[in-house]
Amino acid sequence: MVEDDELPKSSGKRKHSDVWDHFEEVEVLSKKKKGETERKVKCKACSKLYMYPKTGTTTTMKRHLDGCFAHHGEKNIKKGQGTLNFDAANACGIDLLEVNFSGGYDHGKIRELIATMIIVHEYPFRMVEHFWFNVLMKTLNPSYQKTSRTTIKNECLQIFKSRKETLKKELKHVGKISLTCDLWISNQTLCYMSLVAHYIDSEWNMQYRVISFLELEPPHTGILISQAIFECLSDWKIEDKIATITLDNACSNDVAARQLMSKFKARGSVFFHGKFFHVRCSTHILNLLVSDGLKAIEPLIENIRQTVKYLKKSPSRLYKFTEIVKSLNMSTKMGLCLDVPTRWGSTYKMLERAFSFKNAFLHYADLDANYKWEPSSEEWRMYAKIRDILAVLSMATTVFSRSTYPTANEFFLLIVNVKKVLDDASVSTDKFLHDMGNAMLQKFEKYWKECSTLLSIASILDPRSCMNFMRVTTQPTWL
Repeated sequence: MVEDDELPKSSGKRKHSDVWDHFEEVEVLSKKKKGETERKVKCKACSKLYMYPKTGTTTTMKRHLDGCFAHHGEKNIKKGQGTLNFDAANACGIDLLEVNFSGGYDHGKIRELIATMIIVHEYPFRMVEHFWFNVLMKTLNPSYQKTSRTTIKNECLQIFKSRKETLKKELKHVGKISLTCDLWISNQTLCYMSLVAHYIDSEWNMQYRVISFLELEPPHTGILISQAIFECLSDWKIEDKIATITLDNACSNDVAARQLMSKFKARGSVFFHGKFFHVRCSTHILNLLVSDGLKAIEPLIENIRQTVKYLKKSPSRLYKFTEIVKSLNMSTKMGLCLDVPTRWGSTYKMLERAFSFKNAFLHYADLDANYKWEPSSEEWRMYAKIRDILAVLSMATTVFSRSTYPTANEFFLLIVNVKKVLDDASVSTDKFLHDMGNAMLQKFEKYWKECSTLLSIASILDPRSCMNFMRVTTQPTWL
């Protein structure tokens, strides 16, 4: 038997994953141990070998199939012509491309593919002028013609116009569209506004497209915002299809929503009698609530932040702290971490980690005279009071901030939990908790009164809860 000889071997263990339809088990001569064999898996399409997954995981095989040309060829190749699907383009909101890999060289098609690649992966236009990019393209096909960055920029704009016209035709057949609008100021103090359309297509798949991204001239009043939004809708010819619009909880956005509502009412294109037209961004509301909680413990946050920096800056100091943790029989699996000040979730994580080591900080301060940021016992007591509130807000923020697969049926229960902890705090005998709970409730109620019905409908449509869940959660008087 030579080294590359392979003998099929069947396994009595049942395989549940579909990936096993494209792989088979084989035994090959071991390269490490002469005369011995080892079990591997072989791709039926390209004969590529991989180590047999003893743990049962099929991740490596799935990853191989995603990029296996022979495997895709089995499914897609037809006589004389074949197609290759690019999932990355679809994930970025661009229709799937059908690329011919047979026939003559078409420089126009190649230029279009390069422009699409630049758009999808956000490459610089100058990439087409790079020496080794042109070497690669010339090697793949000697007929390739070098393209300038100006030409590829114009090609990108042409693709944008083409896709925009395609999307306009698609939106003609859409009944209702929901909008999300966001404004922010860049480092250059320029204000930008983005507008995203969410809708259900003809195949009942949820779609979203960025239909506007523009610089907003000052002053950023509600009237100016509403005008910019309405002009965008008119350009897309969808001004009579808007069901809801989600905005941050700001006074200017309230004015913008009222202005848009009055225009839609005048046109007779208001859905649900306008009851659900203005939706306040839940994540923004949660961040406002969190800011109240974190403001009360700012000294603690700063002390913990400086402590983590101080310990991690020196390996010897960190080693000394670790020894103290071990001597106190504390777990070292979850170590200290530094937060990102602009992301409150990381601040909560930093505080939680530090809270479990509060006794270690006390002992370390006795051994290091240069350590000046030990949190006081009063600061720890204040954090312990609001710890449960921050935990619930952190869970809700994490779920609401999901970008890949947010599920609206989960939102209602999370918001109910936030409402409960704030209610408990507002009736607490502790003055600190009582004042904080009332301050948070004032911000929360403004959002809750408008969103509770929508969130409850999403929960009812979940077959796991239906109306049974609503009967339980609607008993409190505040629902």
